[in-house]
Amino acid sequence: MKNTVLITGANSFIAKHIIPILSEKYQLKFLTRNPKLENEFQWDFENKTIDEKALDNVDYIIHLAYKGKIAHKDSRGNHGVIGEGDVQWMTAGAGILHQEYHEEEWSKQGGMFQMVQIWMNLPAKDRETPPHYQDVLYNDMTKVVLNDEVSYINIIAGEYNGQKGKATTYSPINMYNAYLQKGAIADFDFLNYYNTAILIIDGSVKVNGEEVLEKDSFAMFENEKGDTFSLEALSDNTLELVLSGEPLNEPIAHYGPFVMNTQEQLVKAFEEFKAGKFGTL
Repeated sequence: MKNTVLITGANSFIAKHIIPILSEKYQLKFLTRNPKLENEFQWDFENKTIDEKALDNVDYIIHLAYKGKIAHKDSRGNHGVIGEGDVQWMTAGAGILHQEYHEEEWSKQGGMFQMVQIWMNLPAKDRETPPHYQDVLYNDMTKVVLNDEVSYINIIAGEYNGQKGKATTYSPINMYNAYLQKGAIADFDFLNYYNTAILIIDGSVKVNGEEVLEKDSFAMFENEKGDTFSLEALSDNTLELVLSGEPLNEPIAHYGPFVMNTQEQLVKAFEEFKAGKFGTL
């Protein structure tokens, strides 16, 4: 009789490669957010509960759902740690020193690590805004559940279906994580002069019923031709990052870690950095 192995994070990159190997010698069970098969059991990630039947007669447990933790600290005294689905939102404003690094306990055990870093320029009128930091945690995000009642949109910033996200922005910005199960369709409607793009974090989707985008694809929509579109999940547990914002239409000057509007501002920023005006870490 085969021993039984319980696998969490069955849709992760590593799991997809080791499941065929394990299935030759072991009977497999899976923890998943949306169980559909006889050997799949409910994992309620938000409430930190699982279907206890998943543990019946289990000989081994393999945990593969962990995608890393990242810590932040800055010269304003802010500290934060985020995990899967969380967001660190920092406004550099008039100037700040900051560090992002693997969270200490997670770095000791290691595992899968995946993140996206996005830089957005401040409008020129807000360039001297005092720097500040904000954690936008998964469990605190505004969630819009879709028609299939299992897929949903987590609003990081901006607005979706009349619901608003919690991140503070200085120009109109919409940023969502779309968690879609197979067959689910999410509709998006942005102003057609906004810069709009999608990044496929996991799974595959069909855009407007036509073009298929696979994992790690990045697609931008052409301005002035309408930014109303739909995403249909072609697999379970898809995750898409949806970005849309109003162009600032201002000059950009950048060098190293600094993004300004003019070369003169860049020179001033370096002088202030060297003079210690951004503080210390």
